[in-house]
Amino acid sequence: SAVERKRVRETLDAVMHVMENFSREISIEALEPIFFKVKGGYKPKWTNVRKDRKPIVQLKRLKQVGMQPPHFYFKVNKPKDIPAAIPRIIERELRDRFDFRGVRIIIEIGT
Repeated sequence: SAVERKRVRETLDAVMHVMENFSREISIEALEPIFFKVKGGYKPKWTNVRKDRKPIVQLKRLKQVGMQPPHFYFKVNKPKDIPAAIPRIIERELRDRFDFRGVRIIIEIGT
């Protein structure tokens, strides 16, 4: 504590680390492995039309659109059909790869 003058340096170091995480910018190229991991693990439903057989929900791109706090945009063709687990998986992968400890991450899903 500040009164006892113990662990003040560690606290200040932790605050500086969180501020670095809060202002971190990640390139689209660095986000590609996360996008492909999510895309590879997601098994969407398919249309029933034989000639145009394709997934109902198509995952298109993941990019960072803001900092302070980190804000990511996940582009899909039908945002309402994305399972709730997908944003949680993206957040977990971002935290594991880029150490966003102590920072709130915003993940927006849209077209």
